[in-house]
Amino acid sequence: NKNTNNNNNNNKNNNNDDPFEEALCREVLEESGVVVKPGSLRFANSQPWLFPQSLMVGFVAEAEPSPAAPLALPTVAHDENELEACGWFSREYVAARLGGGGISLSADTSGTAAAEFHVPGRVSLAHTLITAWATEGLEPDEYS
Repeated sequence: NKNTNNNNNNNKNNNNDDPFEEALCREVLEESGVVVKPGSLRFANSQPWLFPQSLMVGFVAEAEPSPAAPLALPTVAHDENELEACGWFSREYVAARLGGGGISLSADTSGTAAAEFHVPGRVSLAHTLITAWATEGLEPDEYS
């Protein structure tokens, strides 16, 4: 996501001089430790965001493989100050957890089994992207 409002001090990725693609690669690396393949980025959709003059943009992308283990998923080393949790999940795992899906944008952090994996509410761009990937099998090159 990239906030386009220079007056919002709560969002550090609001540098309007950065193209969205550069901001995405930088933020994914800073927040998860995962390097994005720049050539794999595909714009998927956008939606207005909560802050005035702000826009949420959605991209799909592939991760660069780890040089040490090119056939394995890259190691996730998320910044707990930026993200509550971050990880890799199979399509089957995600698709099985898409049922229901309320309209809430907040995660259940109660620590219960039901809270182990959170899909944002149906009105969110994140839900749209996750659903397309998990149920339709869309890959980065299949988005517009």
